[in-house]
Amino acid sequence: MIEGQLQPLLDSCLNLLRREFGPDLVSVVLYGSAARGTAGSDSDVDLLVVAGGLPGDRWERADIVVRLNMSLEGDLDALRRRTGWYPYLSLLLYTPDEAARFRRIYLDMVEEARLLHDADGFFQVVLDRARERMRQLGCEKVWVGKKWYWRLKADYQPGEEFEL
Repeated sequence: MIEGQLQPLLDSCLNLLRREFGPDLVSVVLYGSAARGTAGSDSDVDLLVVAGGLPGDRWERADIVVRLNMSLEGDLDALRRRTGWYPYLSLLLYTPDEAARFRRIYLDMVEEARLLHDADGFFQVVLDRARERMRQLGCEKVWVGKKWYWRLKADYQPGEEFEL
């Protein structure tokens, strides 16, 4: 199974992120199909990285993502040789202030996230707050075959505004 082969890549990635960001690294969160255990040969590996001191410019952040991906090329190639799977490593980079604000991607993370690194429980608190707000709203995951969508508010009325 592919998921069982992923740990060496995750270990290398975590070590690289620790070297890259040092004490500014706050959280590293695996999410998506790799976290759910449903990754297939066409799946990517989704990681949310929370770090202080990130550049505000999105292009500078993109440069960091490219550099990190290039640094992991050998690990990705080793994974391909072992499994035939050469995933795209999808990294989201947020500052702690950005990560503290609710993001739509957190809807799935409350159920499936694997916290690979979480200094002082920062992201666990973010997920707990999101989970509680979703509970208050009556938010529910609605399955349609093998896919799903989120009904964000159980008693939603057309035109009603609310915050997650």
